[in-house]
Amino acid sequence: MLTKFGYVCDCTVSEAQQKRIMTIYGDFPFNSDFKIPKYIIGDVKWAVIKDIKGQKARVAGYIIDNVFYVVFLDKNHLFYKMKDR
Repeated sequence: MLTKFGYVCDCTVSEAQQKRIMTIYGDFPFNSDFKIPKYIIGDVKWAVIKDIKGQKARVAGYIIDNVFYVVFLDKNHLFYKMKDR
């Protein structure tokens, strides 16, 4: 995870999105198994850093002024659940 953070820190948010390291959702996902912590107030852009030790694992958080704030460690891809294909 620290290696991935180091790689992300060398990118802008736009570059991280282009390299498919980060996905920005904007609003908090409606079908998430997680809940917004009460200390997070106001409008923030929710996002994930992907491919942390495998396909499923992610680090979820929010972005303010190009800074990513870690909120959840998502081992099983439950922050933004995908429909079965």
